[in-house]
Amino acid sequence: MAEFDMGKALDDVEMPEPVPEDWYLARIIEEPIVAPNNKRKAFRSAMGDDPKAWPEGTIEPDDCGNNLIVKFRLISEDVEVNGRGPLTLWLPFPEERDKELRSGNGMIKYDEKMLRIAELAEAAEGSYMDGTIAVVNENSTVGIYIKIGQGMDGSPQNNVDWFQQPDRFKTPEDIV
Repeated sequence: MAEFDMGKALDDVEMPEPVPEDWYLARIIEEPIVAPNNKRKAFRSAMGDDPKAWPEGTIEPDDCGNNLIVKFRLISEDVEVNGRGPLTLWLPFPEERDKELRSGNGMIKYDEKMLRIAELAEAAEGSYMDGTIAVVNENSTVGIYIKIGQGMDGSPQNNVDWFQQPDRFKTPEDIV
């Protein structure tokens, strides 16, 4: 049997608390990727990845799509905040069929999804929009709003709030 002196009792372990809801400077820590959302994954798991092999007339439901997945880590002089993460943001990615659909506010879904990604690209230092191309780079810094949500286990956790109005994202200069 192996015994280890851990130096303190389990009851003395300090559990992390979510950071307060506010704007924070964050760094994109991985190259963002476009990947299927959970609805598309589930649908394709049942139907297969090749639409040509689906029964005739089968189409994906409207809520199936792709997301731009961006991972952040917080940057702060406050040691309780600095390095927090990764925080993951899933931005709906526009698809051809979105050009024919309207969102709940009446906006063309393609334009609405594109605008959200463009707002990130334009606010993030080192990222940009170039015509129809959004460039979102790893190591770019951007202001993100952090809110306190509920984790899968019911405990409080931090989430990136991209619904924050009037800004979804802020430039680093607007945070410091």
